[in-house]
Amino acid sequence: MQQFRCYALKKNKHWYATCIDLNLVDRAETLDTVVNKLKENIQLYIQDKDVITFRRAPLSYQFQYQWILFKTWVLSLFQKQWYSR
Repeated sequence: MQQFRCYALKKNKHWYATCIDLNLVDRAETLDTVVNKLKENIQLYIQDKDVITFRRAPLSYQFQYQWILFKTWVLSLFQKQWYSR
């Protein structure tokens, strides 16, 4: 199965999940719900296409994805240092 780059963010009372490879966005009130909705939309998008057409998300979404990856990487470095003491 093909992997896609996705992320979820909470803004105010809603969660937003974005797939930056297919330019799909979903909104829900809980993280679990929005992740499930995005997974369902990705499956529907793939089933509907004979060949997957990548629709790149706007640069702001791509930047946000890269920023989340960077923050996660930095946090993992600190956790490794903390546990190695």
